[in-house]
Amino acid sequence: MSEPDWRAVRVSQHEITVWPVARDGQVSPPETLPRAALATLAGPVIAAGLSDAAQPVPGKPDLTTTHVPDLPHVAAIRPLRQERPAALTRGAETAIAGYLIQNPQFDGVLLILGEETCWAHISAEEVVSFQTFLTQAL
Repeated sequence: MSEPDWRAVRVSQHEITVWPVARDGQVSPPETLPRAALATLAGPVIAAGLSDAAQPVPGKPDLTTTHVPDLPHVAAIRPLRQERPAALTRGAETAIAGYLIQNPQFDGVLLILGEETCWAHISAEEVVSFQTFLTQAL
């Protein structure tokens, strides 16, 4: 693939995973970099797991992005936040939204695996509640 048109990024505590995306939608294999590399990536960048402007649950996941201070080339997808038990997603919101776009009639529980595992209760195209757990690397 030639130089990507944009980059999709999942931000975790110490690193980022970067997927270069071409204008035609072709996605290159991901690359894992230190979290500090986010500041030096060529833009535009769409990042999940970065923003603190969370959307409340229950509610429908929203893939609208927010501005990231000090990183003008980065737009962040807003995480999900719930009051009880207090929790915040860091990337799972994107997987949930993508699944619901493909399966709008789904009612049940989604399991999103990663550094932070998320169980999300879905009903009527909304996240009713969720529970996250840190997942230890094997």
